[in-house]
Amino acid sequence: MSVHLASIAVLALAVGTGLGFMHYRALHLVTQQFVEGRAGKALGWQLARLALLASVLVLASWLGALPLLACFGGVLLGRWLVLRRVREDT
Repeated sequence: MSVHLASIAVLALAVGTGLGFMHYRALHLVTQQFVEGRAGKALGWQLARLALLASVLVLASWLGALPLLACFGGVLLGRWLVLRRVREDT
């Protein structure tokens, strides 16, 4: 594996972690908005959240399989961070 590909994979992991954190944090906020009866606003945030995730993963896929997998691994790491934070708050 070349140094260039490895550095892209590390960057994709970092981007994926940030994206995953924002994605799942936004999911928590969207859920709260649905519960509070603000369905219109929640639906807009939901669509934006999914569009951003899909866009970044498509961009990562254009770089190759390793960056895509690293980005997705970062998304899962971001999910883990959000779940850990939410569990500590309750």
